[in-house]
Amino acid sequence: RVAQPAMGTADLAMFHLLNALGIKPDMLAGHSYGEYVALCAAGVLSQEDLISLSEARARCIVESGRGDHGAMAAVNAGVAAVEEFLKGKGDVWIANVYGPQQTVISGSRREVEEAVKRFGDLGIQAVRIPVSCAFHSPMVSHASEPLKAFISRIRLKTPRLKVFSNVTARPYPESEELMARQLVQHLVSRVDFVGQMEAMYKEGAR
Repeated sequence: RVAQPAMGTADLAMFHLLNALGIKPDMLAGHSYGEYVALCAAGVLSQEDLISLSEARARCIVESGRGDHGAMAAVNAGVAAVEEFLKGKGDVWIANVYGPQQTVISGSRREVEEAVKRFGDLGIQAVRIPVSCAFHSPMVSHASEPLKAFISRIRLKTPRLKVFSNVTARPYPESEELMARQLVQHLVSRVDFVGQMEAMYKEGAR
């Protein structure tokens, strides 16, 4: 509940510093929570709404959760290998696709700890990430409805610049309704950082 508004504030400070130095974006993207800041930088959210939404996002996750909030781990292996490994496993999913040889898993604490051990047995490095819950997985789906209700009270404006999505690896839609729906989906969906970067490259990002 503190970390997310704090990250938003720090990201905005960096964005304003870059602008003051004359460095202006042609397109925008964020990683995980950072997508909210990218939307703010594109004019979709006001700065005040960004901070209040950041606090609400965290609060919805914490207050509507039950029991095990879950865990996450980084695995030095490609997404195809990790998907194969997770077949038939219970409460553990791919949460982030970072690169050709780094994938993040998210799930119940027991399942993630077991997966880290089994990857180690196979000679694949896997390390727990110090986070408060299993982000970008069905384990935070309980927060979707309260988050949706909060977002419905915020005015989402048309993006001034293209904001590439973690979820679709494409620019955000311009419709307020579709943007709101995608923000809720973002909470529980895999972060396809690789696809996002590839899509931006095709648009001319270097």
